Amino acid sequence: CLKDYIDVSTITIYNVKRLLGRYCGSKVPSPILSMHPKTEIIFRTNHAVSSTGFHGIFTFIDESTVGPPPSTISTIRGCGGIEKGFGGIITTPNYPLAFPRKIDCMWLIRVQQDEHIYLRVVDLQLFGSIANCKDAHLAIYDGYENFDYDPKEPKKYCGDLKYYKSVDDKVELSARNRLLVRFKSDITAPQWEDQVASQETVGFKLVWTAVRFKAKGECPDFLCQSSEFCLNPKVGAKCPQTFFFCIDRSLLCNGVPNCSEQDTTDEDKCAMSILAGAGIGAATLSLLLIICCCCCRRHSRSNGRRRRKPSSGSSKINLQLSDGSMQLRQLEHSPTYGSRPDGLSFFSNSSTVIGNRSQSPVEANNGDMMNCSIHGPRGLLQVPASIHHTAFQQSEFPTDV
Repeated sequence: CLKDYIDVSTITIYNVKRLLGRYCGSKVPSPILSMHPKTEIIFRTNHAVSSTGFHGIFTFIDESTVGPPPSTISTIRGCGGIEKGFGGIITTPNYPLAFPRKIDCMWLIRVQQDEHIYLRVVDLQLFGSIANCKDAHLAIYDGYENFDYDPKEPKKYCGDLKYYKSVDDKVELSARNRLLVRFKSDITAPQWEDQVASQETVGFKLVWTAVRFKAKGECPDFLCQSSEFCLNPKVGAKCPQTFFFCIDRSLLCNGVPNCSEQDTTDEDKCAMSILAGAGIGAATLSLLLIICCCCCRRHSRSNGRRRRKPSSGSSKINLQLSDGSMQLRQLEHSPTYGSRPDGLSFFSNSSTVIGNRSQSPVEANNGDMMNCSIHGPRGLLQVPASIHHTAFQQSEFPTDV
């Protein structure tokens, strides 16, 4: 391929040119898939040899139809696949238990064209330390890389999460709407069984979120208040405008941190919502109990009135009790009560029989006088004999007694 050949290269969104292959001779190469926005084809020849040349066909395809590279062991549940939507979780097969010793899983995370993918490593416990990457490692690639043509070096994780101290080490933000996640293990060391027996958690756990960069007041969903970024920073210059993560509202209060690292605004008010709901429920229950108590008290009072209701033969002022006696406490201490003769009682229990009825001592001593200290001598009050049988109105008594 020194005289006549064809060079096929791709050009990334960052205007980086990468050679996919050089082709010469008479062998037809396999179809080339380029996921970058530009492809460059260069044909070089000289005058030494003349031939028929080449003929090729190119086609534009929708990136949504391009899936991830196949996993080597696709029969294992949870090994590889396509992740879509607003957010999700990716874990090793059997997490948090031990993953298979020999496995190669590929996941494609794809969101809408105007969105990016924010990925966080929240748990990581593979095999050994960072020196054991050949035995087991987690790698994150740009979703537009092609594994058949020397892809760009990915972000790689090995060993334990404790080896990655900074925030940037534990997160990844996609340049566009695709990310590839690959987990590969090929463990032959005998220490594997010892680690599995001693560790409570083995494998990894990733949380990914579809995000858009919006200024304050422009996010139609939920704006992560502390996820502030400068998209086009310039060295030595102040950022002209900052943007924030805008995530879908369905991710709020889902128990998963979907905003950026150290930003928990999507989960902060969840406890308040639960308490508010519990308070409303308690208030409603209390109100129902109060209503029930009021109804019971009203019912009890109604039954009490029915039991105390006088008979139809009684008058407005009930003076006759069940034992036939009368109750006139306001007349028990008249002004001359202390000067009366001992034998005179205003309403004595003794009576004189006249004919077929009782005659009170007052009626029997009709001529007696009572000396009132205020009004002078007055005749004794004449009480009808039927007072023990019927009620009387207060107007029957002299107003000046």
